[in-house]
Amino acid sequence: MIYLDNAATTLHKPPQVMEAVLHAMITMGNAARGAHGGALEASRTVFGTREKLARLFSCRRADHVVFTAACKAQHIHTQRLHMDGHG
Repeated sequence: MIYLDNAATTLHKPPQVMEAVLHAMITMGNAARGAHGGALEASRTVFGTREKLARLFSCRRADHVVFTAACKAQHIHTQRLHMDGHG
């Protein structure tokens, strides 16, 4: 498992990040929550990002790249440790 928490450690964001977030807030809907253009664009963006991250981390399947809140990620990690006999 690779766990990244950029929001917790980075105060200043690059301008490109701020621009991308602003674009998403103005033009996109909630991914997987509708069939309108904004929701579909958000879903395509999430899927495309999963594919890019899977290639970056040499993950065989893009659907194994998961975006989640910190508490959920910690819960998944703890469960996995118990399943592997480490906790």
